[in-house]
Amino acid sequence: MAVGLSIKVEGANELSAQMQSLSNNISNFRLPLNKASDLLLETFDRNFDSKGATLGEPWAKRKKSYPWQILQKTGKMRKSFTKKVSKVQSVLSNKSEYFKFHQSNKSRKKLPRRVMMKIDLTRQKKILEIFTKWLNKISPLFK
Repeated sequence: MAVGLSIKVEGANELSAQMQSLSNNISNFRLPLNKASDLLLETFDRNFDSKGATLGEPWAKRKKSYPWQILQKTGKMRKSFTKKVSKVQSVLSNKSEYFKFHQSNKSRKKLPRRVMMKIDLTRQKKILEIFTKWLNKISPLFK
C-alpha cells in the first residue's frame, strides 16, 4: 500500500523570490558598513573636543600647561582617521605614527592612555539600528 503526501504553501513563489532577492542583497553590506563607519569617525572626532568623555574614558590631564588642546598641537592625529569599506567589512584606522602610543593598552609610566577609538554601548546600539533599518529596507522578511 503506497502513501502519498502533498504539501502546498501559499505564496511559495513570492517567498522564494524574496529569499533569492535577500540572498543577492545580503552578500553586500557596503551601505550599512559605510554608514556605521561614518558614525564612528564622527564620534572619534567629537571625542577630541570632549577630551575622551564622548567614549566614556576622559583623558588624563597634562602635567604642564600648553596653549593648544590636548592631543591637538598640529591636528595631525585628529585628521588621520581613515576608513576602508568593502562588501563585507569596514576597517577604521589612524595613520598617525604616534597614535598607537596614546591608544594602546600597554602598561606605561609616563604617557597616560588616552582612548580615541572605541565602540561603546551607545555606538553599538546605533550601529545595530543602522543594520536593522537596512535589513528592513532590503527585505519584507525582516519587517
